[in-house]
Amino acid sequence: MGQIDLTEFALREQKLPKKLLVPGKEDPTPTWKILAAHYLDFMAVAIFTSFSAVMFNQSIKLFMTTKSLRLAFDEQAIISLASSLLPMMLFSYFFLSYFLNQGQTWGMFTFKKRMKMPSQSFKSAFYWAAHSLFMCITGGLFYLAKREEWQNLQKHDYLYHEMLLHKEDYSIDLLKRIDEQEVVYEYAEAA
Repeated sequence: MGQIDLTEFALREQKLPKKLLVPGKEDPTPTWKILAAHYLDFMAVAIFTSFSAVMFNQSIKLFMTTKSLRLAFDEQAIISLASSLLPMMLFSYFFLSYFLNQGQTWGMFTFKKRMKMPSQSFKSAFYWAAHSLFMCITGGLFYLAKREEWQNLQKHDYLYHEMLLHKEDYSIDLLKRIDEQEVVYEYAEAA
């Protein structure tokens, strides 16, 4: 619902028209925003997976102390392991994002979109994670088959900012406040 300038109606003492009070329909999400959000998510997971593979590779090299062990060590095995784990990492990322963040991934947060789904619904999080995984694996071609379902996005709402917003803690030190106040107790009046 957009903002309404109430000064015109207040000056003329008119009622607000009903069409201004009814929330408007949301525009369908453009295709490029959905694909770009998934591209950002895919790149983030791919970079994290490759970084983990490099770190694992380097940690294994530290244990290879003899010359024969260094010759027997194959770096290509670690790279193939990382590439075979990429689909599992993608699915886990999408599933946990949808399940724990109420239908929003980092890419969707960037483009201010969120999936319409029940809060912490295992079934819908699994369903949309599978859709997102297939979309990333096929390079966006899966989106063409399920275009109508992907219009199930809503505008970004307050949830992400409210949950992660830094809040100041103003705890009250009662002893300090009591010492600051000069209260004189009259015991004679109380008796």
